[in-house]
Amino acid sequence: MQPKQYNLVKTAESDRSLTFGNIYEGFEFTCVMTETDGTVIDGVDYIDSVDIQFRNTPTDTEVLKRFSLAGGTVEIVNDTPYKKVRLKSFPVDIRPGKCYYDVLINFSNIGAKTYIGGEAFVNQVVTR
Repeated sequence: MQPKQYNLVKTAESDRSLTFGNIYEGFEFTCVMTETDGTVIDGVDYIDSVDIQFRNTPTDTEVLKRFSLAGGTVEIVNDTPYKKVRLKSFPVDIRPGKCYYDVLINFSNIGAKTYIGGEAFVNQVVTR
């Protein structure tokens, strides 16, 4: 399973970037799986843990910021037709500039997978 690419950056269509010193409202996603027989299931029902990490580079071992289901900074939201995994809002204290993040999910049925990852951009606050 290749991680889904979801960049937290500003584009012509939308602004998902973070701003240093502000509260980031986080993001949420569904986790839909298809069984080999074609049956669609809600993958959130199989989640044992979620770990979201921000780093300077995609392979950096130093973690700038971490969020987790166990730590209470990630939550499962009951929604229809599928439940969602939500990163709760948080004060942005990651240094301004480009960084990277990934979402590691441990599923009870298929094991640990990096489910989503991408670039994130933290804007500098401009004051006069």
